[in-house]
This record gives sequence, structure tokens and C-alpha cells, in this order.
Amino acid sequence: MQISSAGSRHPNQAVVASLAKHDIAPRAVHSTSWRYDRGRLILTYLAVLDGAVKPPEGMDSVEVRRTDLARGSATGPPASIEIDSVVEHALRHLAWLLRDDPAIRSVLDHHWAAALSSYEPEPFRSLGQFEPVAE
Repeated sequence: MQISSAGSRHPNQAVVASLAKHDIAPRAVHSTSWRYDRGRLILTYLAVLDGAVKPPEGMDSVEVRRTDLARGSATGPPASIEIDSVVEHALRHLAWLLRDDPAIRSVLDHHWAAALSSYEPEPFRSLGQFEPVAE
């Protein structure tokens, strides 16, 4: 689901509000990645739902398939990022959150733990402390 936000509220709130318009109440919503596409900043959020929901009009439900992550060069982004790679990354991120984040761990049950057990926990990787350059 793609939504636009003018930046007047936190993106998490925009995601929850957009889902609510379709009568979808997520158990958890978490940002998993960002990228630029056609001059726009794209934030990817994973919404954890209780069971299956009817997809909003114009959307389909698809099976999650394991795939490789989209990888770029040492200095640039991947040439393309397919939806399967986005979902793979989000589920790896969720596996990491389940392990390390008490808020997420408190809302995900043993069924989620079992479903995520084959995913390599993938936290956000920082290159270290940012040191501003003196001008």
C-alpha cells in the first residue's frame, strides 16, 4: 500500500491511519527501510496483523517467497529493488526486533516466533559513529 504524507505527523501515525481507513488494525507497525525512487523518499513499513484480512479494493494478497536481498555497490544503491526483496528484508528486520525489542516481543506470540525462526535477524547496519567535518 502506498500512501503520501505531508510530514505533519510521524510516518507511523500515517501508516496506522491509512490502514484504519480499510478497517485494518495492526498489532505492530515498524519502519524497516528507506530508499529514493523517482525523486521521492520511500519509507517501507511492516504492519503485523492478527490473521488474514481482506485486501483493500484494488490490492491482492500474495504468497511470501524467500529471496535474496537487493544489494548495491559499496557506494551506491541496487539497480532495482523488487517487492520480494523488500518483504524479505522486512521479515529479517522483524526477526531481529523479536529478539531485541521488548515492545515487539510483547505483542508477537510463539506463532510469530516460529514463522520468523528461519529468517536471519537483520538489524539496521550502521557504519559507525558519524563524525561531522569541521568547516
